[in-house]
Amino acid sequence: MEDSVLERYYTTGILSIEEGRWKAADRLRAGTLLWRDFVRAGKIMHTMDPSRPRVDCKGLKRAPEAQEIAQDRFNKAIRCVSFCNWAIVQHVVLEKERIPVKNKSREQVYALKRDLVRGLDELADFYAKKH
Repeated sequence: MEDSVLERYYTTGILSIEEGRWKAADRLRAGTLLWRDFVRAGKIMHTMDPSRPRVDCKGLKRAPEAQEIAQDRFNKAIRCVSFCNWAIVQHVVLEKERIPVKNKSREQVYALKRDLVRGLDELADFYAKKH
C-alpha cells in the first residue's frame, strides 16, 4: 500500500522543519485524525471556507449519529486552523496532493511547508483537547 503524501512528508522530515510544542509524529497524527473525521463525515465538505458558518438545508434525510458527530468534530477542527494555513492543510491532508512547487522559488516552497506544519500544530492542539 502506498503511503499518503502526509506520511511521505513525515518520513522525509518535512513535518519536523519547525520546532515547537508538537513533534512530527504528533503532526502526522493530527492530519490523520482530520482525514478520519473527513471520511466518517461522508466526505461532504469538499472545498469550503472554514471561517464562514455552515448552513444546513431542511428536508434532507438525517445522517446517522456517528456521522453527525464526525461532521461536528471535523467542522470544529477546521475552524481551529488559521485562514492562512488552511489552504495548504486542505491541499495536502484532504486532497492528498503534494505541495505545489512548479514556478515557485525555494522561499515560497519553504513558506508552504512551514504553513502546513503550523496548520498541523493547530490541529494537534484541537485533537489533544478533544481526545
